[in-house]
This record gives sequence, structure tokens and C-alpha cells, in this order.
Amino acid sequence: MLEKKEEFGAKPIRITLQSGPGQLICPHWHSYFEYIEILEGAMTITVGQTSYPVSRGDIVFIHSGLFHAGHSENGCMLRALVVPASEWNGSAPDLSFLMADYNPVIGKNAELSQLLTLVYKEYSVEHAYQSAAIRALLSLLNIYICRIFALTGELKHNAAVKKAAEFILKNFSSDITVEELADHVNLSKFHFSRLFKEITGLSPIVYLTRVRISRAIVLMEQTDLTMTEISSACGFSSPNYFNRVFKAFTGSTPHKYKKLMYQP
Repeated sequence: MLEKKEEFGAKPIRITLQSGPGQLICPHWHSYFEYIEILEGAMTITVGQTSYPVSRGDIVFIHSGLFHAGHSENGCMLRALVVPASEWNGSAPDLSFLMADYNPVIGKNAELSQLLTLVYKEYSVEHAYQSAAIRALLSLLNIYICRIFALTGELKHNAAVKKAAEFILKNFSSDITVEELADHVNLSKFHFSRLFKEITGLSPIVYLTRVRISRAIVLMEQTDLTMTEISSACGFSSPNYFNRVFKAFTGSTPHKYKKLMYQP
């Protein structure tokens, strides 16, 4: 599977329309966020190692850095909205926990579909302040998607796990232990670890590591920091350990990932 690079031009996003039977989405990954809306027919979308059947009206959200592909036996039409990380950061809450094996299929959602339609309309007509209008709509869209995943799930209903996750997101560059997290939410280490895994699907340490990898990717995309500096900024004990963990989570070394980012 290869990394896909998008040409955004003067617009802050990219929208594509694809149709037909066969491999509509070739196996690939990219550092962007992507919304896929099924307009007609049905297909199977694979994200990571899991395949999901989707049909007309369904909306799928692909998190940054995940391998994905799509195939239709009898024909399908889809519309894809690709959002670079620079347009996401600062406009919505964090979604680092979705680096887990989350279900990317939102399904049929009238409000989200309406927001996507507004973005599509603004994108397709050239006029004054187009980019500003798209960014304003994109901010609402990003917040809405965060609400769907972060505020309607079990994380909302468990204050201890939510508090621990917020602590990780604020302090990921520090040397955080499970004992420290458990103390922070006034639970025993055993009970906290079991509860955190039950709610998020990840152990506290894996969650922390995924947050660090997510931050490292953002720094690689948006700064000129060296890998050693990025490793330190993201809380890894050494560049060698950073290399091993990064490859385990993404399938690529940090240097290879960085090199691919700048290939035409």
C-alpha cells in the first residue's frame, strides 16, 4: 500500500467524485483526514485490517495515517472530501484515540450530510472569499465529527477515563506512568487499567503511545525539526526507541515517512 499525495492548490481541501464497479479506492494511506459519502449503490470499505459494507447515504470518516481501500461489485458512486492536518488542527478537539481500531462508518446522518453538502457547494463555485467560507464550514464539520465520536460514546459517560485521556493529551511529552494516571483519577492501578481498556479499547500505555505517534506525524508535516528533536518533543526516551515504535504503529520508519511526504 502506498502513500497518496493530494494537490490542494489554492483551496484548503480537495473533493473528488468516483463511480463504477471494481476498485474505486486503491489501497493507500495519507496524512489527511477524509470523509467518504456513498451517493449511489453499495461497496465494501476496508480500513486497517477490517472491512465494512456501506451503501447509499452512508458516511465514513477515515482518520489520518490509516490504510484504506474500497471495492464495489455491482457499481457505486462516492464523493470524498480530503482535509489536510493543517486545516484540522486548532479547529476541533483532539481525536487521537481514533488511532485505535475504531469503526469508521458513521452511517446515515442527516445533519452531517447537510454540512458536507454545504462544503461541496462552496467548493464547486468560484467566487470571492471561497477559501474563507470553506474554512468556516470546515470548522463546524470538524467539531461535529468530534461530537459524533467523542461525545456520544462511552467516554462521555465515564469521568475517570475522560479525565485520564485529557491528562495524556496535555502531558504526552512527559514521562507518564500508569500509576500516575491512576492516582490522577483516584483509582487503583488495576481498576483504572481495566476500565480504561474497556472504554477505549486500548491499554493506557498504548493510548499514550498512539497520541505520541500522532503528534510526531504532525510535527514532521508542519515543522523542520530533526527526528531527534521530534522524538524528545513527543516523549520518547530515545531516537532509536522512537524509530521502533513509529515503525510498529505505521509500518514505516520516521525517516521514510518524512521522505515520502515530499515526493511529488
